[in-house]
Amino acid sequence: MNLMRGLFRLWILVSVLWVGFSGWRFWGSCMPGQDGELWCATGVEDWVTRLKYFGLREAFHVAAFTLGLPLALFVIGLAAVWVGRGFVKESN
Repeated sequence: MNLMRGLFRLWILVSVLWVGFSGWRFWGSCMPGQDGELWCATGVEDWVTRLKYFGLREAFHVAAFTLGLPLALFVIGLAAVWVGRGFVKESN
């Protein structure tokens, strides 16, 4: 059994599910306003922005929310493997 390969595959699965959920959450939050334009939740200042005014700041916030968790899990996994390898006896 290869623990590293299994953990990596688990990370890929969780990351794909998270990115899918994040996309669904973002597009599911978009609602037509009184003017007929789409307003979407961004989490920046007013929490909602007209989609046509969706700028770099809002895109960064959505990208950070979407990619932040998978990157954090990857770094935590690397750290856990590094710590775990420190407990393995060296064979001479």
